[in-house]
Amino acid sequence: MKSHWTPTYIFNRITSGIYWKLNQDKPWLTKQANDYLEKALTKQMIGLEFGSGRSTVFFSKKLNKLVSVENHKEWYLKVK
Repeated sequence: MKSHWTPTYIFNRITSGIYWKLNQDKPWLTKQANDYLEKALTKQMIGLEFGSGRSTVFFSKKLNKLVSVENHKEWYLKVK
């Protein structure tokens, strides 16, 4: 069985780890997805997300309105 620990895999893991460390204010998506969202989202839009957290703050700053569906009461109170 071939190991997935290839040089490419290791490089991608390291670069994504650095990206997340330097961009803790962005959703936990790929850099390309976050770059797209930075450009595409406007204050005229309304958003819906299932599960709140790191992305909630990001989306709430970019959108006119954001509705988050969260079933964990303690987490909801913290994010709110």
